[in-house]
Amino acid sequence: MTHLRVRSGFHPRFGLLVARYATAMLSATASAQSLSGLRIGESISSTPRLGAPPDETNQAGPFVMKKWTLGNGNQLSITAVAQTGRIVYMESDWGKRQAGSPSDFPGLAFGSTTLRDIRKHFGNNGFAFRAHVGFPTSDGTALFNCYQLTASASTVVAFVTIISGQQGEEVLANKLVGEDAAKLDALILADMPYLETIWGKEKIFDGSYRPIGWK
Repeated sequence: MTHLRVRSGFHPRFGLLVARYATAMLSATASAQSLSGLRIGESISSTPRLGAPPDETNQAGPFVMKKWTLGNGNQLSITAVAQTGRIVYMESDWGKRQAGSPSDFPGLAFGSTTLRDIRKHFGNNGFAFRAHVGFPTSDGTALFNCYQLTASASTVVAFVTIISGQQGEEVLANKLVGEDAAKLDALILADMPYLETIWGKEKIFDGSYRPIGWK
């Protein structure tokens, strides 16, 4: 199951970007813990406090998924266990209206915060699910930097950065550094067991990895 927008067709040089990023993973040293005020483990019945009905509602097997377009143009999607209503996955996607649009994570902004900024902010490169290091999207190449939260090791926040198609070519030609080209495009907050179900259990950790706080 994939939540981010995935482009049909595989760019022939996409694998080189992801391989370069995976190598870096191996060698690199708002309301807290919520998206739009909603938290992992909370009931999806709490979503009416967003102030608007969802644009879309779908069900896939034991999971129900809902999506909203927020007033700032960003999109929020939520996945919950249908039987219990427990939220296991949330994703906030930048609406592309304005670079520098604040994200739910304090100090990080959509379209302007770079992968270099994220690494510097947290002092390490996080971890990636080996089967989900990155993939092509409608915008370019998406990369994932994941961190467990100090308040709950079973909750993961993933910072999704995107290298645009043109910038990707410049990175491969060594005209641009990848961590400067990759800009924050989405935030994911999810239950670790759920992510291991959809992304696999094998992970790549930075040698200096440690969980992060979110206040």
